[in-house]
Amino acid sequence: MSYVKDGSTWYNVATYINDSGTWWLTLPYINDSGTWKPVGLLVTMPNIDVGFSDPFFGSGFATLAISSAGTYAASSDTTGTGEYGADSGTWMTAGTNTDFEVRLTGTGDTPSGRALNTWLATSTTRSWTITNPGSTTMVFIGTLEFRIAGDSTVISTSSVTLNTTSS
Repeated sequence: MSYVKDGSTWYNVATYINDSGTWWLTLPYINDSGTWKPVGLLVTMPNIDVGFSDPFFGSGFATLAISSAGTYAASSDTTGTGEYGADSGTWMTAGTNTDFEVRLTGTGDTPSGRALNTWLATSTTRSWTITNPGSTTMVFIGTLEFRIAGDSTVISTSSVTLNTTSS
């Protein structure tokens, strides 16, 4: 990354190229033992805290999905009442879905869906859900990590809380 200082503020200088009228952000690359790797933060994932607490409805869910299209969605719902809370956005800021792997680790109630504690390719949508059968509290607290595929270097870490409470 290149930076310039304006007064007391440093600004990131990005390089763009124009390809037939479309502007593309170019990324610097380094040669790591014969393999060219992009340099810089390529994944931007916020902390996720999604769930519900509802004394009137018995069951529901809280879920996190990492889409192969480069987006994420976290939501919770009590069965039949509509969405309780949601958060969504873009996790992939540069690269393609084959460039990354994702892993969710944590403790508490085990979510259904994709394997925990295992690096998974982001070329397929991955999701994890806790489903509350009713009259209980279910909580999963974890860490979501992204890395460049085949590389052991973690490039993004976020906290994840999936929480459902019903009585």
